[in-house]
Amino acid sequence: MSLKFNLILMLLVLFACQNRQAQQVTWAASSHWLNENAELEDSLNLEEFMRRSFYLSSAIRWNEFGNCIRVKRQEYLAPRQYEQLELNDSLWQVLKLLLQDSMVFKTNQTGPQNDEEFALYCGFQYSLSWKDACGEEKSVVYIPPYANESLLQLHSLFLSLLDYQAKPLSTQLDTLQLDSEVYGLVKSLSPAPRIQSTIRFVPPELFPENE
Repeated sequence: MSLKFNLILMLLVLFACQNRQAQQVTWAASSHWLNENAELEDSLNLEEFMRRSFYLSSAIRWNEFGNCIRVKRQEYLAPRQYEQLELNDSLWQVLKLLLQDSMVFKTNQTGPQNDEEFALYCGFQYSLSWKDACGEEKSVVYIPPYANESLLQLHSLFLSLLDYQAKPLSTQLDTLQLDSEVYGLVKSLSPAPRIQSTIRFVPPELFPENE
């Protein structure tokens, strides 16, 4: 009797989760690096450390109420613009459908899967995190040349939203919290290359030509 009751309860929970909207979706384009102060991360002021080691180019955050906040810059190092997107229900449904594809959150989408894959890429790395109505969190860090088709569909959707009609944000946004969340995600899933203040140059050996 107890086993039957537990099974029914579990099915009810699963059904409820599938019929509720995702709680939060965050997509971001960013870059981060390690410098000579990387070892001081725990002692530096968070705002100062983020200023030295992290750059957020754009971000889109969606919650279960349909509120969508967009962060973007007109060009590199330009001031951020914070805007409110008003999106229809059909677009929200498309987003949820794409997020449910298990291939989206497949690991290792920042580099080649085998020796035959190689791409020259100069651009931002992207991160996507999804917290559903049942509290389950999924996340991925990727760059477009190595992202799978399922993830590229979502990537195209978010890129289109960067040019979507918007209005100025009416509420205060905790930008430091947003930066630190995105930084924590990309740092854990895609460690940054270390930037050194000095570079050692080793000259090549020259040999006389044989006569």
